[in-house]
Amino acid sequence: MKAMRFLFILLLLSGVCRQALAKEPAVLQAYRARLAGLQRQIPAITQAAEAAAKQQLAHPEMTIRYPWPHQQAFGDEFIARSGALANWDYWPATQATPTPDVFVYAVRSWEEDGEEAKTLLAEAHMRGYTTILIASKKGMPANLPYQFFFDNGARADGQAESPVNMIANITLGWMWQCEFVAALTRHGQYPGVLMSVFLPGADTFDAEMAKHKQQLYPTDARLPKGALAKAYLQRINWMLAQVASARTQAQIAQAADLIAQRVAAGRRVGVASCDHCVPFEVFHAVKTPFTPFHAEGAAAHAFKDHLQPGDLLLWLGYIGVGSKYEDDAKYIREAGLQLIASFTPDTDPANNAPDALARIDQCWKIGDAEVALPFKPDKMAPMSAVNQLLLFRMLDDAVAERMAKAKG
Repeated sequence: MKAMRFLFILLLLSGVCRQALAKEPAVLQAYRARLAGLQRQIPAITQAAEAAAKQQLAHPEMTIRYPWPHQQAFGDEFIARSGALANWDYWPATQATPTPDVFVYAVRSWEEDGEEAKTLLAEAHMRGYTTILIASKKGMPANLPYQFFFDNGARADGQAESPVNMIANITLGWMWQCEFVAALTRHGQYPGVLMSVFLPGADTFDAEMAKHKQQLYPTDARLPKGALAKAYLQRINWMLAQVASARTQAQIAQAADLIAQRVAAGRRVGVASCDHCVPFEVFHAVKTPFTPFHAEGAAAHAFKDHLQPGDLLLWLGYIGVGSKYEDDAKYIREAGLQLIASFTPDTDPANNAPDALARIDQCWKIGDAEVALPFKPDKMAPMSAVNQLLLFRMLDDAVAERMAKAKG
């Protein structure tokens, strides 16, 4: 009897769990389903990190290159970034003598990027780079020249997987940066890591890191293989719980209702961002008929250039609406726009969009770095982009569902 009762309770709980999972937004389910696979990449990540660390020690002039202007969203995520390596460089635009650099390249989907990947990986090989390829194993062309591969866990090759591929690629990129730092400590060194510009003393600290970006510093710390990558994934899992919460989902639903109403009325809805990879992602694989545009570095005129007074703007911000670089809130108001904003709250309430029609809170704190280090700047590896992209994709899906229902 007890056994039957236990079985009944187990089946009931299983049904509740399945029901809860079924209600979870599709993009959140898809990314969450990838995490176990991303963790299984840690041995490959640590192997690549150890090889790059030895290369850095043997060749102090080595830089870590990202595919800019190719794969802009991925490259921009790691360039001049809070909690990222100070030692970075762009993809070279001109022919150069082979150097001992490391090239980190990510493929959104082979359907979209296969030909570019063949070209850039071949050029990287010709230049003598050590190449780390982040992509889907499914659909990967044969005989690509690379030294290390991290599988982003896509279930299929096509563009339909590309929004989640992008988020998984970024996750793997941060895991690798963490393990590169850890690998160097096992040789008694650590590399420069940039501090968030919103923290006290960051300007001086980061200027020094930029001035000597390839410099290594002595340390007594010896960080074990895989520990920092696992710590990053732990923070990602914490963030996913916040994103899946009733509070955040209610905020997304409110914003989706407003946007869907504007779309149904034939009104224009703009979308823009100021944060690294996100400004590029709002142009890619979006279901809602947004008017996407770039505002970063052009806020003084961008809002007026692309939208009219009374239009609705979805603004994917950073800390509050504006920053020390651009007063986005001022220019949004000057353009006469109505606002839906997403950001992590600022300590200044005036920068937290008190006049917004809706707000979607991001789930990270000022400092924007998640993994503890035993040396300055004390933390590395942000998760804000993963957070922002998940929120944007969930909102886009929610609006698309409302549009489909409206059409019958």
